Amino acid sequence: MVTLQTSKTEIDLTEEAVEIATRSRLRPARLYADERTGVAIFATVHVVGVAFNIDVGLNKILVDLEFAGREGIGTTWETVFTGTHGNDSNYILTSVSQLIDEFLDEYLRVNADSC
Repeated sequence: MVTLQTSKTEIDLTEEAVEIATRSRLRPARLYADERTGVAIFATVHVVGVAFNIDVGLNKILVDLEFAGREGIGTTWETVFTGTHGNDSNYILTSVSQLIDEFLDEYLRVNADSC
């Protein structure tokens, strides 16, 4: 799941470009969203003026054992980066790729036995 939210800005950045940058990093690791299990990797980019914020994380269905039968979607891993872009959309896309790489490093380390 990829989202891009912008204020009125001159930067040339599209949701499709963010999605492509995200998928191109996840594909070699064979990680995909799975609607059956509720697992979703997300990348959200907010651009306001010359500033931007990127939020990358993993959502999945969580079950509270204390209250059997209660479940919901929760974020189990997340990293955030904030900076200024200098009207360079490639800088934002590179930052998205770096955060996805950070996620992949951690995910593959923790799940090494399962992957």
